Amino acid sequence: MIDDKSYSTLGERAAFIDHLTDNIQNSKTANSRNNRLSYEAMIRDLDSINAWLKTTYQLFKNANKPNASISYASEWVLDNYYIIKRNVRQIKKDLSAGFYNNLPKLVGGDMDGCPRVFVVVANALAHQDLLFESTDFEQIIIELQKKIPLQTSE
Repeated sequence: MIDDKSYSTLGERAAFIDHLTDNIQNSKTANSRNNRLSYEAMIRDLDSINAWLKTTYQLFKNANKPNASISYASEWVLDNYYIIKRNVRQIKKDLSAGFYNNLPKLVGGDMDGCPRVFVVVANALAHQDLLFESTDFEQIIIELQKKIPLQTSE
């Protein structure tokens, strides 16, 4: 990710967009199959995420006893586990190697070889303190596109 700066107010969103834009523009973009995060590595990461989710779900499920106290986040995972699992499965099914390999990748820097869209999404989520807010995310993308046109595939 770009850095650990937190941009929580509307006025700071412009600074976040400028910072993200500068970092993406300072990296070259390429459509290369020889990258740090290959399709196969991304699928392995999804498998790891799936295994972690299953373990986490079981842990929260076992902790959800009448006298046990669990966090709201734990309750959310318990309530939405099937949706998360379905989405991970759908990504594996629908994201073909050819499509993934044709996404523009960043060249150089900490995110070398990562698809540009992954960097945008990771930083947008960090900007939102990992609490996805669709309207905020939409505004980030709209403002970013004024400076860096994204491809339809992104």
